[in-house]
Amino acid sequence: MPEKLQVIALISGGKDSLFSILHCLAQGHEVVALANLYPAPASPDQPADVEGEDLDSFMYQTVGHSIIPLYEQALKLPLYRQPIYGGAVVTGREYAPQTENLSNEDETESLVPLLKKVLQDHPTANAVSTGAILSTYQRTRVESVCVRLGLASLGYLWQYPSLPPYAESSLLHDMGAVGQDARIIKVASGGIDTDFLWENVAARRTVEKLRRAAGRFGGEGAVLGEGGEFETLAVAGPRILWKGGRIEVHVDPEPVRGDGGSAVVRFTGAKVEDSAVEDGLQNLRIPDILDVEFEELGKQSPEEILPKDEAVDSTRSESAIFSQTPPHLLQTTYVHRSTLTISNLISPLDAAPSDPSSQLTNIVTDLRQILADHDVTPASISSTTLLLRSMTLFVTLNPIYGALFTAPVPPARVTVACGDSLPSGVDVMLSCTVDLVGSPGERRGLHVQSRSYWAPANIGPYSQAVAVPASTASNTDVVHLAGQIPLVPASMTTVTVSDVPALKNVSEFGVQTVVALQHLWRIGRVMNVHWWTCGVAFISDCSREEGNRRASIASRAWRGIHEIMHRPFEQHEEEDDDDVDVWDMKYGGRGPAALEPEKDRRPALPDYNRVQGRSLTPPCFVAQVLSLPRDAQIEWTSPGLSARSSTVTLKSVTSGTAAGHPVEVFSAQPGNDGTAFFMVGITHASQLEELKQVLAPAGLPEETPTEEKKEEGDVDAVFTVYVAGELPRAWLEAVKPTIVPCKRVWGSDGSELLAGVVIRKFGS
Repeated sequence: MPEKLQVIALISGGKDSLFSILHCLAQGHEVVALANLYPAPASPDQPADVEGEDLDSFMYQTVGHSIIPLYEQALKLPLYRQPIYGGAVVTGREYAPQTENLSNEDETESLVPLLKKVLQDHPTANAVSTGAILSTYQRTRVESVCVRLGLASLGYLWQYPSLPPYAESSLLHDMGAVGQDARIIKVASGGIDTDFLWENVAARRTVEKLRRAAGRFGGEGAVLGEGGEFETLAVAGPRILWKGGRIEVHVDPEPVRGDGGSAVVRFTGAKVEDSAVEDGLQNLRIPDILDVEFEELGKQSPEEILPKDEAVDSTRSESAIFSQTPPHLLQTTYVHRSTLTISNLISPLDAAPSDPSSQLTNIVTDLRQILADHDVTPASISSTTLLLRSMTLFVTLNPIYGALFTAPVPPARVTVACGDSLPSGVDVMLSCTVDLVGSPGERRGLHVQSRSYWAPANIGPYSQAVAVPASTASNTDVVHLAGQIPLVPASMTTVTVSDVPALKNVSEFGVQTVVALQHLWRIGRVMNVHWWTCGVAFISDCSREEGNRRASIASRAWRGIHEIMHRPFEQHEEEDDDDVDVWDMKYGGRGPAALEPEKDRRPALPDYNRVQGRSLTPPCFVAQVLSLPRDAQIEWTSPGLSARSSTVTLKSVTSGTAAGHPVEVFSAQPGNDGTAFFMVGITHASQLEELKQVLAPAGLPEETPTEEKKEEGDVDAVFTVYVAGELPRAWLEAVKPTIVPCKRVWGSDGSELLAGVVIRKFGS
């Protein structure tokens, strides 16, 4: 059952902050108070309801602030207000408060005393609602304050244009459908001029005018005013929210003109008048959980699959990977000019006490020392893999782990519980990838902590994704993604079949597979991923027969979504048709009559225009572990490649061996700096020797560099192994891979493997 929250609604008077409240109500939450920040008065005796200077703040809408006191009467909710002090001190997209110089405080910090004032009167309030749509600048600042005050951040409009039906104007039509009336009170764009002033932004005629103007002059979000093209003032809406009536004002026919062609409505005589408006929530459209492509994927994925239960050359005892090689011998630190790889950190086995918290504390201490030895801090860590003996340890260990990361963009993280596949006496193991190229304060990351309809919020010390340069001279980023589990983004509850009516005939595991995979895709699109190197689907423990079934469903879903995504590319090559009626695609013509066809502007993923070897699909490993976060049945992850000005070259090479165990290696090479990823499924230990010969033409050395070369930063490649049995001790001690011990592992075709191996070769 989704949690019912007590919500403080941050309002600016604009269309989005008021519309977001309706979505809070639709999600079953209770709005207990309104909160607003307004420009500090020019003099102590200036009333708050007198229109003063518009601050033109990137953070707050302040035009029309004299009307804000009327919302208390119109909505019949207590209103709290606070002047805005300070300015834009921290100007980056991400935000961390500056406490050293309180006289130069960022304007964001004005939120803190405002929300504390509300909490004094409403101590049970536990959430804050905002209307952020595309602005990372605004979202991250509200989230920063919410985290510090222990409040959930609700941003139900976040990434709304990227949700079905993938049209910016759909938000405005949805506002019109519930009867919200929001008037344009400021224009600041050459394409959106004074003719738009006091127009209802959700009226069909106005929407079409905005679309035409944005098409000539605007960029992303221009139809919604996301670039400051215009500002709005909500004056009416459905009775469920607007219990006191609508706001009426007298509008001066002559606007106040400003610099750069801007103009503002001048109004007087504002008052609230009772008016009969329909309830409206019955007409509130909640975006579908599934994108068009993933709904198709779910419907076409077969549930009855003959299992492939092939024998593999492995010993199925627990901790098989560690049975011959002591775990402390597999701890390693590899250095390259661009990347530091720290693998398989465990607490010393002879350390006392040996409880899980002490183990992780020891690991963190060792990690800090390793980072200091290489002149970097935890802020440079781009990704981590955290392995636990039991998922019940997560709540206890997460604060210890989280204390490492105080920067705004913590690393992406994959967390799974491996049970007795971990070495005896080891309850936690940590591996990290550290970026040595970029500045931690400037790296490209995604850390959305607000609930929305888009993808699960990452509340805590990990980001959805972090992108770092592949090498010192690379024009490609490696995008590290956090493990994605099948949560309903709006409620953060594990998805069930009833949450996705379109897949009512699909099993619970099938639904979870599709939803979690979609989360991976949505995050990848935002991060400009052009190609996945290798899909990894972790599945939780189950019977042998059920494991075979799940592995087949997961691997088929991976192949299936690539096939679906390839179709529009083929059609585009044949027809060159850019205009797609997304409403018709999704709803069969049941959308608003005024909504003409709009182009689906979501980035292509995979982007076959940037790929050589288009017929190939990246491999997928399915790895069975003990359990996953939130008792999920599946968790998806994959490194992505973001090729800024290059293409990705794909190859698949198969070589036979005398032992009759051929080895097939898939490679993805972005750019021409030597960076490459190799993926191979191992069914027999003899293939590891053959692997060296297959990779040699690609420039991968047959022998691991000496310790001396490691210190010089000459490591050419690092290995990650998802393994379910014993591997030769000599190979393990030579390669020293990052190890994820599993109960079972399957390959792309659903057949069982001894191990799935991912190799990252570094470029120049």
